[in-house]
Amino acid sequence: MRIFAVLFTLILLAGCATTAKYRAQIDRWKGHNVNELIQAWGPPDTTFKMPNGNTYYSYRVHNVSNLPTYYVPGSTTVSDHGGKTYVTSSGGYRTGGGTIESNCTTSFQISKKGTIVGTHFRGNACVSN
Repeated sequence: MRIFAVLFTLILLAGCATTAKYRAQIDRWKGHNVNELIQAWGPPDTTFKMPNGNTYYSYRVHNVSNLPTYYVPGSTTVSDHGGKTYVTSSGGYRTGGGTIESNCTTSFQISKKGTIVGTHFRGNACVSN
């Protein structure tokens, strides 16, 4: 149950970050020169030459986060009923853990003249504030 609380908290913290804001952020690159893009984003992870002569520059971000595990200790209860003592114990348990994987691939279409003419992105981490 605690893992759901952690995931819910992460979702709330990322609540202001949206794909619509990311779309707006990368669309601002349209009309800019490819050299400006490379200066800001660095060399692309991959390039692809299209049949029309344009080139796609793609950038990939990939993150893996491990969620912590927690140990919930057991308990011991001692009770007295009718002169008899009863001891009840319950064992502890481990909860939480798991892995969150996030990625975002952002591509920019560059014209033959070196101008950014299109953008595209995909992945669960393509968000911006």
